[in-house]
Formats: sequence, structure tokens, C-alpha cells
Amino acid sequence: MQKGDVALTFYITVKNTGHYSVGIDVEMYQCCLDDPEPEYKDCKSMVLIGGHQGMMHPDDSRNLTLIYPNMYLTDRVGTCTVDIIHTGNHYLRHKIAFDTRIYPRNTWIPVFLRKYIYGMVVYHCTSIDQDRLQSCRPVDCIQKYNGYRNYFNTTYQRCQPATKCSSSIKETIFIPEWNGCKDRYQVLLEHDRSALSAHNDQSMLRHLTEMDIQNSICNHGHWNTEFRVCICDAGWRSTSTQELGGQYSSQNIPVMCNIAIQAQPVSLVVRIYKYFTTPKWNAELIATVVILSISLILSIALLLMCAWEKIKNRKAYSVNRKTSLQKLAESLGNASKGGSASHLYEYAKVLKANSALTENELELSVGDWIRNLEKTSSVGWWKGTCHGITGVFPSKCVKFYKAGECPVDSDSDTN
Repeated sequence: MQKGDVALTFYITVKNTGHYSVGIDVEMYQCCLDDPEPEYKDCKSMVLIGGHQGMMHPDDSRNLTLIYPNMYLTDRVGTCTVDIIHTGNHYLRHKIAFDTRIYPRNTWIPVFLRKYIYGMVVYHCTSIDQDRLQSCRPVDCIQKYNGYRNYFNTTYQRCQPATKCSSSIKETIFIPEWNGCKDRYQVLLEHDRSALSAHNDQSMLRHLTEMDIQNSICNHGHWNTEFRVCICDAGWRSTSTQELGGQYSSQNIPVMCNIAIQAQPVSLVVRIYKYFTTPKWNAELIATVVILSISLILSIALLLMCAWEKIKNRKAYSVNRKTSLQKLAESLGNASKGGSASHLYEYAKVLKANSALTENELELSVGDWIRNLEKTSSVGWWKGTCHGITGVFPSKCVKFYKAGECPVDSDSDTN
């Protein structure tokens, strides 16, 4: 064997002592693995691949080969029986013994295995199903035994065939923790286990430790070994003590997860009430209400401040305008005493209506004509007569015309 090999090669040396050429085939009859424990003896998992070996002429010698492909080639002990078939369906049956066990260092190792394990550490393991070349890790049982042993028992550190549960009993289930089948309705109570333990039967006690001790039947749920209760599936619940006193099986064991939960319609008001009355949300709800209240108070205060500023500005504007008109009236009185002002324009046409705020101010409408114009000492204010009334008006509301520029007969409009 060489390092990295993935198959065992079996050789049989034969010689044709006859006088005729013959065709040779070699096939496996049976391979059996020996084991220190008789219950693990196996004559099914190893399958050798042979086939046609060609023609042999008289006095020819040849090595016939059979191949056993596998990733685990070491720690195998047993005997393979092979059939050598030649022309005319005559055969010879021959046994080949093999031993690929390896041991830790300072122990004799067969010559054919030395190159295979060269440079590798060989560990001392407690079981042949622990890989000595991989720190005693469990082997891949399915691969090593070609599917005949597909369960690794951690208690015994051995590969075992998985227990085949009866398919005719629907309530029988496979328990991977101890590689066995179990009727989900056959449970073991604690006092039963104590009574059986008194017999001091070790084989019985071993199975008792592997069984799931529970005190109820979980119909639509599963048994939680940590909390020792039935965990119901979604949409199921257990019978309460107020409902018919609870249900019991023929073994007087409570039947759990046996009532389907029917969804009840809940009104929107009830949902909102439950949402906000949940203790989890009370603190958050109070905090939200406080924040909203503070924000509302601040907004109202800001609006009141803006309105107050606007009222103050309007009052100041009115006071300033009245003061200006009073000064204008005084200037007009002084002007009347000192003589009439120089005439710059003859007429003025009102382009923008003006509302009189004092008795000296003219009430003007769009299209009115003003005559007898005089400029006052106040900037932007003129004096004139409109509809027979003499008073002052702002110059920004009219358009002035010099003598001869009046486009219409102003006498008819100004009276």
C-alpha cells in the first residue's frame, strides 16, 4: 500500500499447468470481517471487484487481482473467499486472509503498511471505528461499511446498523439518541423505573437510562426533556383542569396538546386597547404624550408672538401716518399764511384710490381729477380740490399734467 491509496488490492498467483490455453475470471464469493465482539462480525459490507483476467497459455503464471475501494483501509481483519473461474465454468475456491491493523509508535507494523502511514501520527484509540490517523475521530460509518452500518453509537464508540422501525405501526418512531424504536404512547413513569431498578438487571438498566422518562402524552407537540413538559405545536393547547377535569389515557397519564385553538375575531377597538394597556408600552406611551404636549404648547406660543408683533407694527404704522398728516396740516396752515405755493402742475388724475384717514385728506377714487394743485412742505403730499372739496393727497396715487397737457375736459370731472 502507498500513501494516499483509496483501495485495497488482493492478489492470487496462479499457474496454468495444463496443455491448453484458458480464459481466467476471478470473483468474490464472500468477505467476512472479524471482530473481538461477536455481535459485530460482518460478512456483507466488503465487496471485492474482480472480473476477466485474460488468457493464460500453458506454463504461464499470473497474479489475479481484486480491488476493494474504500476511504478506510486500516484496522480491518478478516478472510475473503474468491472463486477462480476458467474455461468450461470450472472454478477453484480460495481463501485470502488479511490484517491491516496499525498500532502506535514503537510497535511492529507490517511492511506493506509502512509507506501508507509514513509521516503520520498513529493514535491509540479504544475502538476500531475511531480513526487512528485522525486523532481518534469517529469514522464515516456509511462509507466504511458501504451503508450496512449507518449509525455511530457514541456510548460504545462503534458503527451499528440503524434500527428499522415497523412501518405498519404509525405511532412507532425512531429515536436517534439511542438507535431504537419507541411507541410514542408507551411511556415510562418515574416510579416504574425505580421498581425495575430494584431488580439490579444491568441490561435492563442500560435501556432504562436511554429511554425518555415522561409523565404525559404529547399529542400535537413534543416532550421537552429539559423542562419535562409538553411543548404544543402552533394552533394547539392542552386541556385545562377546569375543562372536564382533564383528559387521561388508558394508562391514567394526562393527555396534552389535544385541543385545537380557534382564532376569534377581535375588534379594532379591543386591539388598540390591548396594545396600549400592555405594561410593556405604558412608559413609551406616557413619554410620547408628554413630547407631543410640549411641542403643541411651543407652537401655540410661537404663533401668539408672531400675531402680537404684527399688531404692534400696524399700530406703529397708523401712529406714524397720523403724525405725518398732522405735520402736513400744520405746514398747509403756515403756507396759507405766507402765500400760495408755486404751481408746477395744472391737473392731476387719480390712478389709485385713496382712503382719507383725517379730515384734511381727500377721499379719492380711480379716474377722479384734481385741480388747484399746490405742493406742501411734506415730501410726497400735495393739496388740491376734487368734487368741490379741498384737502391733501399723496402724490403716489395720481399722475400730474401741466397746463395744456390735460387729455380731457377736466372742468366737467372736477366740478
